[in-house]
Amino acid sequence: MDIINDANIKRTITLTDHAPITVREDKWPVIAQARWWRGEIEHQADRKWWMKIRRHADGRTIIYGGYQTKWQGEADRKAGALLDNDKPTIITIRIIADDLNAPEELVRMLIADLPAVDIE
Repeated sequence: MDIINDANIKRTITLTDHAPITVREDKWPVIAQARWWRGEIEHQADRKWWMKIRRHADGRTIIYGGYQTKWQGEADRKAGALLDNDKPTIITIRIIADDLNAPEELVRMLIADLPAVDIE
């Protein structure tokens, strides 16, 4: 049986108005994600959107996503942002979704998938 060491898995993430970044997946786990497509069956969809949020133990956050299209004259695209604790996450989710022209339902699903906030 082969054992895969997650510490060696790196991912390059496209950001908006910034050079791409490379992160180790074990240091930047996904804390929320959502997918949305037009139509009933994902693999038949002519347009698909996805977004993910990764958070480092020190509080830095990456919000990023992509758009895939089969429409002639349209191009796939990606967008993302690296946050240092000083920007509200929800506002940045909406900015990235707007860059991708993503539907509101995707935004709502991503926000709903965020870890619960303890307000006790």
